[in-house]
Amino acid sequence: MDTATPPARALVVGSPGAGKSTFARAMRDACGLPLIYLDMIWHTPDKANVTCEQFDRRLTRELARDRWIIDGNYLRTLERRLERTDTVFLFDLPVDICLAGAAARISQPREDLPWVEHELDPEFADYIRRFPTEQRPQLMDLLAARPSACRLVTFRTHAEADAYLARLRAGDDERTRTAQGAFIPGGRRGGHVDDSVRVNGDSYCSVSMARMLGIAQVAAASSTMATPVPANHRGAPTASANRLDAARPTGMAQDMIAP
Repeated sequence: MDTATPPARALVVGSPGAGKSTFARAMRDACGLPLIYLDMIWHTPDKANVTCEQFDRRLTRELARDRWIIDGNYLRTLERRLERTDTVFLFDLPVDICLAGAAARISQPREDLPWVEHELDPEFADYIRRFPTEQRPQLMDLLAARPSACRLVTFRTHAEADAYLARLRAGDDERTRTAQGAFIPGGRRGGHVDDSVRVNGDSYCSVSMARMLGIAQVAAASSTMATPVPANHRGAPTASANRLDAARPTGMAQDMIAP
């Protein structure tokens, strides 16, 4: 099995419900990197939020660390994070999968949110449906303008994310055996992840996703995604990428308000 080189400072971005936090936790466990949830910085247990100034001060402290995984979009500050990141993991999944993921976590205590959701907020579900046309273009523009040393790894199915984690764990096992002086037939030291990971796993569904799809009842939604921007494209971000969208709903705001 090909191995994956573990990142030192990683971002995990994409639509709400796509599986970002689940992946971030798995990578934390595989690599031993501290995991920072931007939702936990922005939100308070009473479903309010801190000020942008408070958020920025905390983010500055976290970015100064040598190693981390940061989970969340928050487009206003994404450019700052990209300057410090060596690898970005983009979850570019269909809308119906994201809706199922959001519905599956209802009534579940979560370490990435300071309260328990008891229903899928209709406004939040609508935000997920509109993500491909409203948030994704801004996100892709910012990623296209990332520093040249920053890798972009794109997952379009959960199977691709699972395959990457398997490669990461295989690399960790290999590095451990190599450090102990063991002979590894056909082994590789390190590994390389292309800018865009492609795995023929569309028919594969991870255990976590099977559980999600088994219990989630969501309305049908369009799964058509905008044409992806090539990972090696470098362009200027749009002027709208760093503005707050005044039309975003309040309440269950998780990724809907991006400080």
